[in-house]
Amino acid sequence: MTKKFFVIWLLMCPLVVLGQENTDLQLRMVPSVSYKFTKKWGVAVAYRYDIYKDLQEFKSSMFQGEIRYDLSKKFRLETGYRFRTSYTEDQHRIYGGLRYDQEIITGLKIFLATKYQFSTGSFDKEYMAIYDRPNHVLREDLSFEYTIPQTKLSLSVGTEFFIKQDNTTKEWELNRIRSSFGIDNKFKYGNTVGIGIFYDDKTNPRKEDRIVLVTKYNLSIDDLIKKIRKERLKKEEKK
Repeated sequence: MTKKFFVIWLLMCPLVVLGQENTDLQLRMVPSVSYKFTKKWGVAVAYRYDIYKDLQEFKSSMFQGEIRYDLSKKFRLETGYRFRTSYTEDQHRIYGGLRYDQEIITGLKIFLATKYQFSTGSFDKEYMAIYDRPNHVLREDLSFEYTIPQTKLSLSVGTEFFIKQDNTTKEWELNRIRSSFGIDNKFKYGNTVGIGIFYDDKTNPRKEDRIVLVTKYNLSIDDLIKKIRKERLKKEEKK
């Protein structure tokens, strides 16, 4: 299974080569921990380390905390706070959104998500009064996930639209479109490893497009606890 996991990843590499003439190649490394402490409530924390300028320089690091609430089996509310820092600036972000997922056929799921986010370098009123970068963003995401039969390997593909509000005109405009592809594999004791790639097609005149490679690791504490309890029960039954 591990071999298949990395073979698919290698097939993605030509996409990077094709896009290198006009885009910046970046890398994100994202370890995270999640815990669903009731049937409806859950939390997640993540750290992200970013490299850019064709994988040559440190770009930024980020810490994020998120609260999740399941309205039903298909709908989930998410809200959180993110702090990002680099050599030149810091950024605070508060966001909230609604997520929907539905299994279309066996193994194939569709995901729809809408999110609002507000970003600023500081919550000081005077600073925000002169903050000249767009800081109100709507994100609309459509993606699909397919789990390969008799495996714990899943493939995902999606498109996300970023719509920003101009601070001067107050009009909402399409800022960029993100196309993504990823692979995740679940292991024992709540461990999930993922690799992926996305391409940001920006609409600004400078066309600061980018290709970003992503490596992910998540530890689900509730899945870890369930696995340990299950193994204990098996041992007790054998005794």
